[in-house]
Amino acid sequence: MLPQFVRTVPAMQLLFKPGLWVMRQLRFGPKFALVCAVLVIPLVLVSFLLMRQLLNDAAAASKEQVGLRMVEQTLTVTRLLQQHRGQMNGVLSGNANLRAPAQATRGELTKAIADFDAALKAYPDSFVQAPARELLSAVTTTLAGADQLDQTDSFRRHTQLVAQTHSLRMLLGEHSGLLLDPVRETYFLSQSLLQHFPNALESMGQVRGQGTGALSQGFVDDNVRDSLMLQEVLLKTAIREIRNNLESVARADAALAGRVGPELTATASAAEAWLRQALITIDAADENKAKAQDFFREATAVMARMAKVATAVQAEVDDALAQRVDRARQLFMGAAALVAMALLVALYLVVAYFYSVNRDLYAISRSLMDVAAGNLSRPTKRRSADELGDLAAVVEE
Repeated sequence: MLPQFVRTVPAMQLLFKPGLWVMRQLRFGPKFALVCAVLVIPLVLVSFLLMRQLLNDAAAASKEQVGLRMVEQTLTVTRLLQQHRGQMNGVLSGNANLRAPAQATRGELTKAIADFDAALKAYPDSFVQAPARELLSAVTTTLAGADQLDQTDSFRRHTQLVAQTHSLRMLLGEHSGLLLDPVRETYFLSQSLLQHFPNALESMGQVRGQGTGALSQGFVDDNVRDSLMLQEVLLKTAIREIRNNLESVARADAALAGRVGPELTATASAAEAWLRQALITIDAADENKAKAQDFFREATAVMARMAKVATAVQAEVDDALAQRVDRARQLFMGAAALVAMALLVALYLVVAYFYSVNRDLYAISRSLMDVAAGNLSRPTKRRSADELGDLAAVVEE
């Protein structure tokens, strides 16, 4: 029906004329090869692109996992810097009882820096190396001269180092893909982990450090009071962003939000309650001078609870990335096996079809040549049930 349609419609004649001309110039073998190539090559190309995309997805998730390990290192360094800042602020304000804890924290921080340095040597991203090395050098220098700094300069330098660590963490998030994660739930969790949790902990850390210094001295100057008001705003903002991100995660994955949400919400409320009480305690610093160590300990406990929630969020992100890597690799293996099997079956059928048709054409051609030569005794066997088989039967008759 199609050939008749082609013959009767002028536009179709023009459309098929080049194709018919090409096919008439070729023998059966090249014709068959050309048709197979036109069909198979695009399918192979699409399959290759699909499998490459699956490998890229697995590689991207693996890269995020590596970045997450480095982020964990920066969070540890940040936590210890904040703790050392608060302790030294108390020591330099006249509270000698905090000197021994400060020395212990300094030892932990030195170890954390060494661990971070070892992890950095194995980290492949060259863009992170320079700012990370600069941070390590600055922390080492500050720790070496910590006892020679005055209270204001010590607090300022520690705060600068915390800010520098935060910048490095954001750089890690960008270059590892954590802050560009294509999956909604892990994107919002990663954003909270890299940005909002550290912001909340830094505001709490500054309140802890400045409050410890004020309580150790027995008074609050106007600059500290203004800074505390700013940190109150920043902490509330960070907690609000964490809650907003949790709501976004819940819309994408209710089960995931259910695992981290209750403790996160309770911890956020506890942090807000602690902040209100902390500001009241600091405001009456002259009456609470003996409470500096208790204040520092209570603040550290609340911050530790917040950090524990951040660690749980990190574990969820890591688990989600690991599942994504496994899923992409499994899909790749399945797709590769399916494509390989399909190609083998197609190749088998193509070869079988080619030889079947070629054999029938050869037999019919030999029979017709014998007829042309006057030899009518050679039989033409019908080997197939298709049109070539019908032709062989006609020639035999």
